[in-house]
Amino acid sequence: MFQVLGVAHGWSILQGQAEELSPRNDTYQQIVQDWLKEAGIGDPQPALLHIYRVDLEGDGVDEIFISATRLDDSQHTTRKGDYSIVLMRKVGGNETVTVPLIADIMPPVTNCASRRVRIRNL
Repeated sequence: MFQVLGVAHGWSILQGQAEELSPRNDTYQQIVQDWLKEAGIGDPQPALLHIYRVDLEGDGVDEIFISATRLDDSQHTTRKGDYSIVLMRKVGGNETVTVPLIADIMPPVTNCASRRVRIRNL
């Protein structure tokens, strides 16, 4: 079971300037790899697509958004352990938490269209 963050009406989100970070960032590679292992992926080999840093709430603390995908290129089949995810790193109290915004972990099936999720420039 994954915790999913939703945006509720009335949550004031400021339009901060998003900064795109390198997807080759070792720290975020490790964070995604650890999260995927906890989600049951034995050999995750994170394929980070995009990383953005932005202060959404205007509180002086940046949130980090990370997208990663590993899918069969045929787009008609999936393999066990394929995934397409968007994670948010956020400081909550005295700790930093990783929250899955979208987490598609694929079961081993055939003839199943996969969904690739991405982050567009905020």
